[in-house]
Amino acid sequence: MSQNKEQEQEQEKEKEKVTEKKITNQKKRSPCCTISFAEGWLAHKESMIEKNKKKQKELRIKNMNSKNKERKQKEEQNKRKQLALKKQIDFETHLDLTTLTVNPYPPLEKNAHLFKMVIVVNTSLGMKTGKIGAQCSHATLGAYKLALKTQPLALQFWENQSQQAKIALCGRDKKHLKLLKSWAKKLNIPCSSIKDAGRTQIASGSMTALAIGPAFIPIINQITGHLKLL
Repeated sequence: MSQNKEQEQEQEKEKEKVTEKKITNQKKRSPCCTISFAEGWLAHKESMIEKNKKKQKELRIKNMNSKNKERKQKEEQNKRKQLALKKQIDFETHLDLTTLTVNPYPPLEKNAHLFKMVIVVNTSLGMKTGKIGAQCSHATLGAYKLALKTQPLALQFWENQSQQAKIALCGRDKKHLKLLKSWAKKLNIPCSSIKDAGRTQIASGSMTALAIGPAFIPIINQITGHLKLL
């Protein structure tokens, strides 16, 4: 009986030693190891949320910078357009018709190839390409018929030596085309404006195009040389 008691005591001592070792090992472990699975998952989730917030903030800043850059580019383009338009209007308002050359014929026979016709299109109407082509054709034919009666020599030079040179230009609106037409008439240059019948794209009575010429190129350039190509 005494031996059994001694064995039981020894076993209890060994169990106590094992439990003490476990306790000491747990104390030696790092704090990270003592965190439960749920706490670790929550910490990971919070870190991921913070990372996503940072990424979203960076994307917002990047989008704002790109939008500001596009806005500045558009503003610069609008400024350039406004400056070009201002120069164009300043030229037109300060143009002195009394100083312009009124002779529609070249001074010498060798300059007979320097003839052209220009067609100014009303860009404020927003016409499509097919519509613009048709209106330019109408205006060209009208100016040609008028030149047969009033400027046959200029028409002959234009047909034979200039290969019927024609150039399409941008006009601002109806008022602008009327102004150019009045100048051409004062300089005795054939011109024909077209008013649409209103069957397709635009309202009836809209002035769509103005053909000026054929005439000597330096004379036409005095009127339309500052306009942009269509």
